[in-house]
Amino acid sequence: FYKLAPHPEGFVGITAPYPLPPHNAYTPARPSSEWYNFHWPGLSLAIAPAWVIGGWFGLWWPAAVVFMCIVGALVAVNIFLLAYEMTGKRWIAWAVWAPLAFSSPLMTYTYLIFTELPTGLMLIYSFRRLAMGWRANGPLR
Repeated sequence: FYKLAPHPEGFVGITAPYPLPPHNAYTPARPSSEWYNFHWPGLSLAIAPAWVIGGWFGLWWPAAVVFMCIVGALVAVNIFLLAYEMTGKRWIAWAVWAPLAFSSPLMTYTYLIFTELPTGLMLIYSFRRLAMGWRANGPLR
């Protein structure tokens, strides 16, 4: 995708091979002549709607970044809600939320397409739901 990314006039960037060489994971379960990618398709499938919608306006890359920023914001909100629901005190929730929301990896990974943000969102949300107890969760949760 980085070949298609919009660049300003005179953009130098960081050199990278094109096309990218395969990033493969070693596994003794396959013949040595076969290569398999170790990236699961989950994040690619999650970004696909933003990519398509952004493509309608020629903004496919910014749309993917906006999607990841929304995921990062949801992680930050769930951090705040988890701290508040555990303690019942807003000042503790703010004290937990502020350093976590504005530090690495949350703030720095928000603009990148890494699986850590959706995984973090799913984990924090799961902990929030589990902390509420089994009866507070409906069959769809």
